[in-house]
Amino acid sequence: MVFPALACFLMKSALVLGAVHLVGRAFRRRAAASARLRLDLAAFIAIPFLALSSIPNPLGVQLAPAPSVPEPRAEARGLRVEAVGLAQAEAPLPAVPRAAPSAGLIPVSGRLATAISLAWLAGSLLSLASILVSLGASQLSLRSLRPCTDPEWLSALATARRRLGIRATLSLLVGQGQAPFVAGILYHRIVVPPFRPQWTAQRKLSALLHELGHVKRRDLAWRLFAEVSASLVWCIPFSALILRRMALDREEACDELAIRGGADPIEFASLLLELSRSSRLCPMPGALSLGRGHKIERRIQMLLELKNEGPGRHRARGLLVLIALVAMAASFRELRDRGERRYPDLLRRPPQGWGAD
Repeated sequence: MVFPALACFLMKSALVLGAVHLVGRAFRRRAAASARLRLDLAAFIAIPFLALSSIPNPLGVQLAPAPSVPEPRAEARGLRVEAVGLAQAEAPLPAVPRAAPSAGLIPVSGRLATAISLAWLAGSLLSLASILVSLGASQLSLRSLRPCTDPEWLSALATARRRLGIRATLSLLVGQGQAPFVAGILYHRIVVPPFRPQWTAQRKLSALLHELGHVKRRDLAWRLFAEVSASLVWCIPFSALILRRMALDREEACDELAIRGGADPIEFASLLLELSRSSRLCPMPGALSLGRGHKIERRIQMLLELKNEGPGRHRARGLLVLIALVAMAASFRELRDRGERRYPDLLRRPPQGWGAD
């Protein structure tokens, strides 16, 4: 009974992730980065509930064991000396007709079901192991860093915390990278580069506003949750596409917070352009860096657009994403009800014979 539940879970997850991916692409230019990020997070939050829920397969497709031809009985193969003669005993046995596959059933052999289940388990364990290794390496790297004593960085940190209203406990460290980054799940640490004359007071404030935006939004914890959920559905391509899109939306959302916190858009855009040319932005796995990521030109364009954008347009974008979420939930409920009407006793009478060779 492991493979049928696994197959149903992957089908439901593919349907949800595919719908979220299409909705996210449709609202790519019309919704704010924070709204798109909530939409993608909702998909990964739904993954564990899909694994534990009893919702039937909404596609109406079931998996059935492959039909097998029963072997003739031993009495039919032997010589029936007492009942029939030698000629009748050596007569060929009648052919046994194969059962026609039922509508909506896909035949799967027991060996294939076992192989697919083991491949899914191996992929999930490898994904979880890579996440744990990344967290361990990040914690080991943080222990070797020294606290920051630069008064300009400390003053910029106090100003940024006051503007964003952050009261969480965090520490400011000095690293070897060329851009600030934030690390740590429970206890946040912001790592800044060593002394460089091109880092003016305004640049330091803009960079810390961006990194504190990750702290305010709890991006590290939510990213960890999304990666763990994605490890359960690693075989679905939509999960990798949504994770990649979340990485860009996460940076854009923090850019918006930095601008609203008082960072100058022109100065911040020039800082992003300069950091994008660097090769040593964040030498620590599992951290979120200011200049990391692709499509820097898009972030710079968004920063310039935010200068002339009002809050009304921002609320309208969030409303569009909310309407899309409600429509997607209603569609999924309709598919679930259709599956329950088509197979009312699917959960009470599961198919028999799984795992038999």
